[in-house]
Amino acid sequence: MPPPTLLPTLHDGAHDFDPLLGNFTYHLRRMPHPLTGSTEWTDLNGTGTCYKVWGGRAQLDTIEVDGASGHIEGLTLRLYDPSSRQWRLYWANNRIGRLDPPQIGAFHEGRGDFYTTDTISGKTILVRYDGPA
Repeated sequence: MPPPTLLPTLHDGAHDFDPLLGNFTYHLRRMPHPLTGSTEWTDLNGTGTCYKVWGGRAQLDTIEVDGASGHIEGLTLRLYDPSSRQWRLYWANNRIGRLDPPQIGAFHEGRGDFYTTDTISGKTILVRYDGPA
C-alpha cells in the first residue's frame, strides 16, 4: 500500500503585516502629476503609527508627512478575510476624505501581491503593491 499523501498546510496570513506594527519615521517620494508625462518627484518627511485591531485581523496605519508639495495626512485600513486568506488594503487621505478602492491580495513565500483598479484624471489604471510587509 502506498504511503498517504500529505496535503500542504494552507498559510494563515492573519499576521503577515505584523512587522509594520509600531511607530515609524517616513521619507516618501511622490509624483505630483502622474500620467501627464512629467518626471518631477517631490520628497516628503514625517511620522506614522500602525495599530493592531481585532486581534491582528485588521490594522490601522496612520501617516503624516510634509514637503515642498504640501502636507498629507493619510491612513491605510487593512482587513484580513480568513475564508479567502486575503487582505484588503484601503487608503484614504485628509484631502479627499474617502476610502480608495481596496487592493486585494495575499503573501506567498514572504512577498505580497495586491491589485486593484483606480482612476487618475479620468484615466483607469491598474494599481499593484508588490513587496514584503
